[in-house]
Amino acid sequence: MLSVLKKLFQPDDFQTEAHAAYVTLVGQSRKPWFYAQQSVPDTMDGRFDVVILHVFLVIHRLRRESSVEAAQFIRALSEVFFSDMDRSLREMGAGDTGVGKRIKKMAQAFYGRLHAYEQHIQNPE
Repeated sequence: MLSVLKKLFQPDDFQTEAHAAYVTLVGQSRKPWFYAQQSVPDTMDGRFDVVILHVFLVIHRLRRESSVEAAQFIRALSEVFFSDMDRSLREMGAGDTGVGKRIKKMAQAFYGRLHAYEQHIQNPE
């Protein structure tokens, strides 16, 4: 009985690994090089774009593996990303009613950018 409860409340390996990977990706995306040398605006939108670019690179690489584990990691990484976006919005003072709408817009932006990056890699012209 205790093992069942423990399993319910303990994150699986993919969640733990995805969280660690996401923290690393966010750290990389905060490097001054993007904002000073590459002219990415150091704004919420600019930082959002650079984080998505980093997440895309990991997802793109994992999709080439075509394994169940890679797909599970991609799912977990996406969940960590949206959980962080939710937390960030709440820290900035967004109320419960506004968070859902903003997350929906962020999801559209996230998946739209992933699609655009993937298209560009496949057809770089």
